[in-house]
Amino acid sequence: MLLVVSGLEENPGPAQHTLEDHPVEDWEFAEVVTEMDDLKTKRTKCAVCAVGDLRPDLRSEQSMIVYTRNGPRSVKHVPMRCNNRNPECRAYHGYGFYQTKSNKIFEDDALRNKVLITSAQTGFEIDYLVEISASVEINSDAFEGLAKVYNRLHSNRLPTSTADRRIEVHRKRLTDAYFLFIYLELSQRYGVENYQIIENSDLDQTILNHLQQLHKIFRDKWAVNHQCDVKGCGWCITIDGGLKPHRMVTSAPNMS
Repeated sequence: MLLVVSGLEENPGPAQHTLEDHPVEDWEFAEVVTEMDDLKTKRTKCAVCAVGDLRPDLRSEQSMIVYTRNGPRSVKHVPMRCNNRNPECRAYHGYGFYQTKSNKIFEDDALRNKVLITSAQTGFEIDYLVEISASVEINSDAFEGLAKVYNRLHSNRLPTSTADRRIEVHRKRLTDAYFLFIYLELSQRYGVENYQIIENSDLDQTILNHLQQLHKIFRDKWAVNHQCDVKGCGWCITIDGGLKPHRMVTSAPNMS
């Protein structure tokens, strides 16, 4: 997973991963069904000022598309706002995150939720993101291919004129969701400080800001702190030619 993230430093490519809105077309909502509960934060007190109570922000309430393992679902997102006006706070709290100024801050338990919200109009089921991550890690699947498979399985009723457009849009949404999920999961597991803050909603830049620390933690875990009981095996970092970071090997001669 880290090898994919670290590649941003050398070849970020033309597409920037920012937590901006990817507008959902009306025809997309018409093709999905509603089978999930409304999404809203579990907090009752403001995470920013810690004083105000949270109240539903009816003006910002809207339907969103959530991609699940069983197809897209239309779900209502119920955002909340702080009622503290002394001093003025009014911080925005969504499902699994809140905002302060231009930064989007994910909750510590965001990945324990059922859904990870990736933009104002889209979200991904955590179980589906785990499946995507396994497909990329084990099969080296491409995002465009994953998107085409998903749409063929779940969107086969769409007219031909819109099917191709949906595949392209979904590929971008899927890519953004993957990088966000991998970054949050990896940073949380490695204990990266302030990883929850997506600065200016720019995910690429946030990853690059923490890249040096991620590299150090990765080296410490897989090289410097390597422990092996096999005689002749010193500290090392193992790079498998098959790109399988889960395969454990030793550097001792004639051992595997």
